[in-house]
Amino acid sequence: MQQRGRTAARLFAAGRLWQAEIARELHVSRQSVSRWCEAWRTDKPRWIGGAGRAGRRPRLDQAQWKQVEEALRRGAPAHGFLTNLWTLPRIAAVIERMTGVHYHPGPVWKILAAMEWSLQRPAKQARERNPEARQRWVAKRWPAVKKKARRRRARILFQDESGVSERPSVRRTWAPRGETPVLIHAFNWKKLTVSAVPGYRWDGQRCRLWFQTRPGSYNDASLIAFMRELKRHLRGQQAILVWDGLPAHKSRKMKQ
Repeated sequence: MQQRGRTAARLFAAGRLWQAEIARELHVSRQSVSRWCEAWRTDKPRWIGGAGRAGRRPRLDQAQWKQVEEALRRGAPAHGFLTNLWTLPRIAAVIERMTGVHYHPGPVWKILAAMEWSLQRPAKQARERNPEARQRWVAKRWPAVKKKARRRRARILFQDESGVSERPSVRRTWAPRGETPVLIHAFNWKKLTVSAVPGYRWDGQRCRLWFQTRPGSYNDASLIAFMRELKRHLRGQQAILVWDGLPAHKSRKMKQ
C-alpha cells in the first residue's frame, strides 16, 4: 500500500489530479486517493507511511526464535527429559529456559506452526541399531556381496522375522465428553511370527518372496527348519543370504 501511495504522489506531482483515474490505475478506492491527495497538498511529513504494526509487539525477536529452534532440534533428552518426545509443556519450559520469557503451553502450538513444525507420530528404531556400522556395511560389504553374486550367478536373499499380535489396535475415536469408549476384545490374545525372504537374481531380475508363519516366536531350531524348506524351493540355485545379528542367526546350531 505504501508503494501505491508513492506512485500516487508522483502522479500528483506530474499534474494528474483526477482521483478517479488514479484510483483505477492503482486499483485502490477513491477515498484512499483523496486522502493521499489531501496529505500531498498540505505537505505533511511522512504522509505516505503506513499505520505501523497492528497488535502486540512480539515478545521474542527472530534471533531468539532461531536459538530456540536450534535447541529443540537437539532433542528432548539434551534438555534433561527422559524421552525424545516434544510436548507443549516441555517446549514452553525450554523457551523460558533459553530466553527467560514465560509462555503458557496452550498457544505454543501456534509458535511451532509458524516455525513450520507439525504434530507427528514418531517412527520406531531399534536401540541396537548402529548407524556407523550400517554405513560401513553399505559402503564396503554390500558392493562385495553384489560382486560375489554376479561371479557365482547366485541369488541375493534378505531374511528377517516380524511378530504380529492379535491384540486389536487402539486409535483415537470420537465420543461424548466424559464417556470414555471401551473396546471389547478377547483377553487370551496370541502372537504370530512371520519369517520372510525377499530376493532377486544377480542381475536384478526375477524378484521373488518366500515366507512362513508360525505361532509364537522363531528360535534357532525353527529357523533351521525354515532355511531347509527355503533351500528345497531354490532347487539347487546358489544364494547369498543377508540377515541381521539376531542371536538365533549366530547360534552354534545355525553355524553347524
